[in-house]
Amino acid sequence: MLTGNFTTFIVIVVGVPLVFLLVLQTQKARKRQKVERIAQMEQEARAFFDQLGRTGFRPVEARLILQKEEFAGPEETAVVLPETRSFRVYGGGGTRVGEIYLGGGVSESEHFLRKKLEV
Repeated sequence: MLTGNFTTFIVIVVGVPLVFLLVLQTQKARKRQKVERIAQMEQEARAFFDQLGRTGFRPVEARLILQKEEFAGPEETAVVLPETRSFRVYGGGGTRVGEIYLGGGVSESEHFLRKKLEV
């Protein structure tokens, strides 16, 4: 049977390099994914600008009064904006005995996202 010190030694000798290699491979995979994502974004941007160069930029009609040399971009009529809301929930009780207050309670903060429609 193996003793505690020898088992610890084996775990350190085998486990630490194994964990190190795992972390190193994960970092390499993340770097590779990042490079691939940047290349994809660059390709999409080049395709967009190539198409824009072929078709040209056409201003959209807008309900705005524009000055000379101004143009309007796309217009959204309804946009849903998330808004964070928070409130506190309190529970507990107590009583006053003479000049001493006995009791207590618990207060907890709650958060949620509420969708606010802007028209």
